[in-house]
Amino acid sequence: MAETRPNQDMDSYFEAELNKRKASHLYRTWAPPVQATKADFISNNYLGLAGNTIDLLDEQNSGEISFLPSGSTGSRLVSGNHPILTELEEACAQFFNAESCLFFQNGYMANLALLSVAAGRQDTYIYDDACHVSLKDGMRLSLATKYPFRHNDPEDLERKLKKAVGRIFIVVESIYSMDGDLCALQPIAALAEKYHAHIILDEAHSTGTIGPSGRGLTAMMGMEDRIWARIYTFGKALGASGAVLSISKTTKEYLTNFSHPVIYSTAPMPVHAGICLEQLRCLQQNPVLTEKLQANITHWNKSGESIGSVISKNKMSPVQYFLMTGNENALHAAKHLETLGYQTKAMLSPTVKAGTERLRISLHSFNSSTQIDELIRLLGEF
Repeated sequence: MAETRPNQDMDSYFEAELNKRKASHLYRTWAPPVQATKADFISNNYLGLAGNTIDLLDEQNSGEISFLPSGSTGSRLVSGNHPILTELEEACAQFFNAESCLFFQNGYMANLALLSVAAGRQDTYIYDDACHVSLKDGMRLSLATKYPFRHNDPEDLERKLKKAVGRIFIVVESIYSMDGDLCALQPIAALAEKYHAHIILDEAHSTGTIGPSGRGLTAMMGMEDRIWARIYTFGKALGASGAVLSISKTTKEYLTNFSHPVIYSTAPMPVHAGICLEQLRCLQQNPVLTEKLQANITHWNKSGESIGSVISKNKMSPVQYFLMTGNENALHAAKHLETLGYQTKAMLSPTVKAGTERLRISLHSFNSSTQIDELIRLLGEF
């Protein structure tokens, strides 16, 4: 009798599910790093800061200089609340014009920490149906009622607001990661005020890319005081990883006492916080990077007119796209462009709606006008 491995039945089940995914061209594998020999139109490294090398020094109360430790030793409620975490949060609060900030290892964790406890059983989340999965997963962990509204559609939002009960939270993003368009924030904020709702705004793709000094959409529109909670990430334009919640001091204290990702997670490593602090300072000291990015976005929009409506022309957004039909076509196009030296990302259904499969194009401060023009020319051949 053949020997059976423990839990082989589960491996067999998983293998069958993976084979289904392979057959539908949806099988995921780790991607290689961005190749320096090819034009980068794929990464979230919008300002080129991911290539920074950083000397991390820790100047504490004694004034002595030492290297930041790698390990955090425990949660922030036990032993892991290193002074660099507080320094980073205070710097972020000042930069993003917030009363307080709370740092997390990444944006996914920040969204789970906030949305899992902000609303309770008697409350309501209303969210743009194009929101990132981390926001949806955070809401799913709560006991609140949840309603999606049509993407960037204030009229549909108001229909859902009329059904809402308890405390109401509207969940939106500054720049949406698939379509790359900006949030219709002003009419949404007006509705929030009319229905006494609180806005949770994820500024992931707008951090460092739009607004004065790269401070995002709310800063660009002068609306910081009208948004209940904002999420800013270090994992995109700031070239690191991590995120901060921009919230009131009372909300920070509430999360410290009730949010499981805060209470039960090992604290971010001091060296991690130090990297984020240096990247934030780099952004503050180099506003020209955001200006260069915006110049490239303007150039993309102008050049893209040559191939019509199949290409996005998102004002001010580093996220653009070229529409394809079908997963196989999108995958083929991405592979063909890579052989020509242009790295893009095929976005497939069901991640996007069937019939709107696409190549997602990420623009950067370091892309040349020649690279942009040549990529648009190549796209026009599909």
